[in-house]
Amino acid sequence: MRTLSRSLKALVTIAFFVVLFRWIEQHDWTAALRATDPLYLGLSVLIVPVMVGSSCAKWYVLLRAQGHPVPFRTLFAYYLVGYYFSNLLPSMVGGDAVRFAYSGRRIGSFGHAAAAVFLERFTGILLLLALVVAAPALRIQVYRHPAIWVPAAGSALLLAGIAVASLGARPLRAHLRHWCEQTGGEAASPSRTARLILRGVRSLDHFLNKLDIGVHVLRRDRRVLAQVIGLTLLFYGLAALNVWLAFRSFGPAPGPREILSVLPTALTVAMIPITLGSLGIAETSYVFYFGLLGISPAHTGVMALFLRLKLILLGAVGWLVYLALDQPLRPAEASRWAETNAAGPR
Repeated sequence: MRTLSRSLKALVTIAFFVVLFRWIEQHDWTAALRATDPLYLGLSVLIVPVMVGSSCAKWYVLLRAQGHPVPFRTLFAYYLVGYYFSNLLPSMVGGDAVRFAYSGRRIGSFGHAAAAVFLERFTGILLLLALVVAAPALRIQVYRHPAIWVPAAGSALLLAGIAVASLGARPLRAHLRHWCEQTGGEAASPSRTARLILRGVRSLDHFLNKLDIGVHVLRRDRRVLAQVIGLTLLFYGLAALNVWLAFRSFGPAPGPREILSVLPTALTVAMIPITLGSLGIAETSYVFYFGLLGISPAHTGVMALFLRLKLILLGAVGWLVYLALDQPLRPAEASRWAETNAAGPR
C-alpha cells in the first residue's frame, strides 16, 4: 500500500513539474537569471539558519516548560537532521518523526517529546490558518478569487472546529474510546468500511489527546504561551522576508503587503500531501498565487525553484550533521518511532 501511495505521489509530482515548466517557458525566464543579484542571493541563503533557529527556539521553550531543558545547539542539530530525512531521503519518514525520536531518546520521555514536537508544529499551523483567513485583507480585491476565499472559508471552519475540540477534548475522547470499544467488540471481523471508520476515529482520539496535553502545557504558564506566540509570529515574518529576498535575488520583488496577502494561502496549498515532499505543488502554488497579483510566472518560478534549492542544501547540511552524531537514527528506526508517535504520547 505504501509503495502504491509513493508511486502515485511520484506521478503527481512529475505532473506538477510539467505544468510548472510549461508555465515558465511561455515567458522569458532567462531574464530573471540575468538579473541575479549576488548580494540578495547571499542574504537569501543566510536567512535560512535564522528561520530554523526561530523554530528551534520554540521547540526549546516547549521542552523546557515540561522540565527538559535540552541545549539549543542539540535541538538545532536534530532539526537539521529532520530536513535531511524530509528532503533528501526517499522514505515516508518526516522531519517531525525524526525530531520526536531523537529528542525522546535524549530526554528519556517520548510522551513529553511528542507533546513538544506536536505543539511546535501545531501552533504554527494555527497561525497559518488564521493568516489564510485574514491576510488577503491587505489586498482586499484578491478575496474575489475562489482560490482565495474558498481556503479562507475552509480555514475559518477548521479553526472553529479546533476551538470547540480544545474546549471539550477530554469528554469527546471518552466518548470516542467508548464507541471504539463497543464497535470493536461487536464484530469479530469488521468490514473494511468499519475498519476504516475505526482507524479514523482512533486517529481523531490520538489528535485530541495531544491537543489536550498541549492546551495544558500552554495554560500552565502564560509566559510560555507568550513566548510561543511571539516565536510563531517571528517565524512567519521571516518566511515572508525569505520570499522577498528570493524574489529580489532575481529582479524586482513584490511589496510586503502583496507578499503577505497571498503567501499564507500558497503555503497552505503547498502542504496538501499529494506529492513527494511537497515537490512541484509548492512551486506551482507560488506561481499561481503570485500570478493573481500580476507577478510574472517566470520570475516567480525561478524564485520558487531557488527556495527548493535552499531546502535541498539545508538537507545536505543535515546529512553531514547526521553523520557526525554519536548515535545516528536509521530510517527504519525512525519509521517505528513515527508509528509510536501516531499512537499518541505515553
